[in-house]
Amino acid sequence: MRSGRVAFLTGAANGLGREMLLELQRRGVRVVALDVDAETLGKLKGELAPGSMIVAGDVRDPVAMAEAVKRILSIYGRIDMLIVNAGIECVGTIWETDAETFSHVVSVNLLGAYNVISAALGPILSSRGHVLAMSSVAAFLPWPLAGSYGASKAGLEALIRALRFELQGTGVTFSTAYLGFVDTPMARRALGAPAVKDALAQLPLRLLGVMPLQDSATVARALIDGAEQRQTSIFLPAVARLTLLLRGLYSLFDSYFARSVGPIIQSERGFHETTRSRE
Repeated sequence: MRSGRVAFLTGAANGLGREMLLELQRRGVRVVALDVDAETLGKLKGELAPGSMIVAGDVRDPVAMAEAVKRILSIYGRIDMLIVNAGIECVGTIWETDAETFSHVVSVNLLGAYNVISAALGPILSSRGHVLAMSSVAAFLPWPLAGSYGASKAGLEALIRALRFELQGTGVTFSTAYLGFVDTPMARRALGAPAVKDALAQLPLRLLGVMPLQDSATVARALIDGAEQRQTSIFLPAVARLTLLLRGLYSLFDSYFARSVGPIIQSERGFHETTRSRE
């Protein structure tokens, strides 16, 4: 089993992760699919191509990630591509999000990414391989009602940029994917919250690259294309590239949009009742 390319994919059990698993297999890549949801992950067995495998594990656990990499090397002898996809969201204002919940989002989306990259970096260096990390337009846009998610994705962007500088010339390359909303269970949960719908209605979502809601299989193909071409940045939808280029200019309009969005959120999420209860 030691011939051919091997990809290590986290957050593989459903949504965009599952679509990337299937896309990689169509291209002849053997995939090690990791997810914390062992039950859902087990349902993927029927979709695995010969040579692919599933591994249950929590990206928040650095020991578990190190053990997963050891297992991969013992079977395949290499890792050519690492796809850092595991992530979660939390819909809620900062004032109603407790420290444990905020920490949980950051520990999966940012510290989990660090744990996986740290564990797999040696094999990736040996193969002169590639790392694809799932960031978001939330890394450079205000993300009300998901501040923990936006903060974690901004941190992930910074982590990948630092690694790109530190490992320049080694043969290892990095892609950061800046995604708007993709049609996945996670996105549908977020968009199903009334306050989210009302707040987003006040913003030019298509102009900013947040919308339209993108087909997950189409996004998966574009992501794997970008990774195979070792693109530094992947923007989906493409207009998100303009949003990144103009991020400094857009920040000048924060106060304007906040005047529309803020009162809606405060009203629907009980700001005054919540803050009074803390006095």
